[in-house]
Amino acid sequence: RIVGVRTNLALHKQIIQAPAFVAGTYDTSFMARFRFDVGANTSEEVCHDLAAITAVTYLLRRRVGSTVVPERMKTGWHRSARR
Repeated sequence: RIVGVRTNLALHKQIIQAPAFVAGTYDTSFMARFRFDVGANTSEEVCHDLAAITAVTYLLRRRVGSTVVPERMKTGWHRSARR
């Protein structure tokens, strides 16, 4: 069974009803500031799933040893300089 977002119509509806959008005072950073009301058109079950996914993602990113290695440290130059 394939699951996922069936449509993003609810998102678009909320965007065009946002006061800044209606007033025409939006710019390229509008979506970064826009807060989509997930609960408005989402079942309680889906909200619980989203909360669980968010919690797991947070924990995985906080896990010890999950650091990001900078590109400069991936080269042989950096490793050989430390010997």
